[in-house]
Amino acid sequence: MQKFKNTVIEFELTDESKVTLSLAFILLLKLKNENKGMYEKFNKIIMNGPKDLFDNITILYTAYLCANLEHADKCLTEMQFIESIPDNMNYINEMVQELVAPKKK
Repeated sequence: MQKFKNTVIEFELTDESKVTLSLAFILLLKLKNENKGMYEKFNKIIMNGPKDLFDNITILYTAYLCANLEHADKCLTEMQFIESIPDNMNYINEMVQELVAPKKK
């Protein structure tokens, strides 16, 4: 995956492995073309604002799919992803914030 200066972050799963997340626009466009249903679910949340914790998890999962489009066949399903993320709401919210409003690096 091409490195997008301030839009790629690492996210630690419960087994201490790390996955890459990104919401770079070009990757979102590719996701829209390859997985329209997931893109539309994400877009609705972003345009209307997250309503609950699971909306934030959807944002993270979308970023996971975007960052791993080259290996989509090896990606976790949404349920596998949810089962693999830490039960730490602050961490989830911090990662979402870093993705949707990245700081310059």
